[in-house]
Amino acid sequence: GLIHHVAQASGLGRPQHLYQLSPQGEAQFPTGYDEFALGLLNTLAETLGSEQMGSLLQQQWQRKAQEYQAQMGSGSLAERLERLVQLRQAEGYMAEYYPYPANLAAPIAAEGSEQYVEQYVLVEHHCAIAQIAQRFPSVCGHELEMFAAALPDCRVERLTWQVNGEHQCGYWIAKTGSPP
Repeated sequence: GLIHHVAQASGLGRPQHLYQLSPQGEAQFPTGYDEFALGLLNTLAETLGSEQMGSLLQQQWQRKAQEYQAQMGSGSLAERLERLVQLRQAEGYMAEYYPYPANLAAPIAAEGSEQYVEQYVLVEHHCAIAQIAQRFPSVCGHELEMFAAALPDCRVERLTWQVNGEHQCGYWIAKTGSPP
C-alpha cells in the first residue's frame, strides 16, 4: 500500500507502469510541518499578543468541533467515539477508546437525579501536535473544549495529559441519563 502504479500506453508491446508513492508512502518521510506551524504560531503570538492568540486558537478548535460533530453523526455514544477515533487516527493521533471500568467510581459526580448511563475513556498515545502543545499548552485546553462541544450530550474531563509528563492524553467521556 506504500506504492501504487498506473499503466501507461507507450506504443507497441506491454504498457509501461508509472510508479508513485501513495499517501501512506508519503507519510513515511519526514516533513517540516511542525516547524512551520510552530514558527507561524510564534510569529502570531508575538504580533497579536496572548489574549488575541488565545481567541484565535479557540476559534480553530470550535471549527474543528463542528467538523467532528458533523462527521460523527447521531449514533450511539460508542458509535460516535468509534468514528472520532478514526478521525483522530487519520490526523496522526494513536487514539483508541474503551469502556470506563465499572468497578471505578466516576471521576465526576452526576448532578441531581441523573446518572452516567455510558462511560468511556478516550486515549491518545501519540500526539500529532506535541511540539505545538509544549509551546502553547492552551491548545490542549481548547482540545478538551473541542471534545465537549463535539459531544454535546456528554461530560468530558481530562484524566491524563502528556504536557504534564504523563505517557498519554486521556479523556473520560460520559453520557448522562435518568435511571430506568
